[in-house]
Amino acid sequence: MPTGFDDLELESIVAGHTMLSKLKRNWPAAFPPHASLLVAVEDGPMLLGIGGIAPDPYDVEPGRGRIRHLYVAHAARRLGVGRRILNSCLDFARSRFHTVSLRTPASEQANRFYEAHGFRPLHGHANASHVLYLPRQP
Repeated sequence: MPTGFDDLELESIVAGHTMLSKLKRNWPAAFPPHASLLVAVEDGPMLLGIGGIAPDPYDVEPGRGRIRHLYVAHAARRLGVGRRILNSCLDFARSRFHTVSLRTPASEQANRFYEAHGFRPLHGHANASHVLYLPRQP
């Protein structure tokens, strides 16, 4: 994990989130080589945010990716850190996946963030709250 990960993980735990603890516990199995990407945004020794994309472990159909473990430090929110992470993940996804899903807690801020990037809400789906259909690459 990148420098500063433990501090960011602790912040996320205090805020009531478990995604970074899950990332640490499941790394590297959750991010298979050549099929996934983990993005970290740093400012010197401080980790501002982290997140990734990998094949969707909840959907066996090929071509489905999943945004995983995206978290931005409170002090770095609304500064473009989350957008940088998500855009890097989506750029990576365009040549590998036709559908990208994610699951976020019932947070208006998170919902607005993902919906502003083209994700559509899913209702009644146990393993995903949002989906994005990517255009087919030639």
